[in-house]
Amino acid sequence: MPVRPNPIAFNTIINGYCKKGDMENAKSLFSLMASGDKDCLPDIVTYSTMVDGYCKIGEFDEAMGYMGEMMKIGHEPNIVTFNAIIYALCLRGKVDEAKRMMTEMRLNGVKENLATHTSILRGFCFARRSDEAFQYFKQMGNSNTSLDAKCYELIVREYCKVKKPDKALSLIAEMRKKKMNLKVSSFNSVISVLVARNDLNLAMSILKGMPEMGCPPNFVTFNTVISSLCRMRGMMAQAQELVLEMRRKGVNLDACLYGELVKGYYRDGNRTKAEEVLREAIVEGYIIDDDSFLAKVCLEMQTKAGWAKTIF
Repeated sequence: MPVRPNPIAFNTIINGYCKKGDMENAKSLFSLMASGDKDCLPDIVTYSTMVDGYCKIGEFDEAMGYMGEMMKIGHEPNIVTFNAIIYALCLRGKVDEAKRMMTEMRLNGVKENLATHTSILRGFCFARRSDEAFQYFKQMGNSNTSLDAKCYELIVREYCKVKKPDKALSLIAEMRKKKMNLKVSSFNSVISVLVARNDLNLAMSILKGMPEMGCPPNFVTFNTVISSLCRMRGMMAQAQELVLEMRRKGVNLDACLYGELVKGYYRDGNRTKAEEVLREAIVEGYIIDDDSFLAKVCLEMQTKAGWAKTIF
């Protein structure tokens, strides 16, 4: 006897398509359900899955269409449906509309969860409303909401955007105290701000301390600090130390970083080391930019000028 399709089977497959962002196939199956057996019509799970799927790929109007249709036939939106719409609104920067949707959600007897609050927090950050994001994060903590690493990471990056790395570092310390997993992107955001304000000693200190915090530096971390050291006179010893550490960690240099090292050594007048790095880059198959060769020419001109000065 053949097995008849049921809503659970359809919903499972539709959910799989939605997770992959394949809304065409998801929509085809939904239409098949809607036009088929009355015992296999789309239910609240089906509609909520479709709403969430369209929201995730940024097709907000399609998502709202499915939400309107489900309410029209008597299905009340659940937490998945509301969270999907709130998430989509926040990604569009429409955080005030998202907050109104959260109010509507409460009026419908659906209690918000951490995902709801995280979306609102993300919305403030996306809309560049930093002060409101900081305040909302504080309110979440004061309301005994169990803040997770995602919430902290959003605010760490936001503090970096407004050039407040000290605040960001305080949050990272708090995350460590709560034994949360730290992401290298959070450290990279802080280090980028520190480098921009020439606080290279602190940037190097953070980079070197990352492994002890369970978050080894990646290429971006090393590149940000080493490139900045190369642009400052007299800092090539520190740059070389980090290059050695980088290699010990199995992180490879790229053409741009080789170029920065070459320029840095030429700038410091260390022709031998500059040419050593240049040869290594060529052996590795990298094409060094014109600025590196220009730095070499400048050094040679300065050397000749100095030689001429001693004679005359």
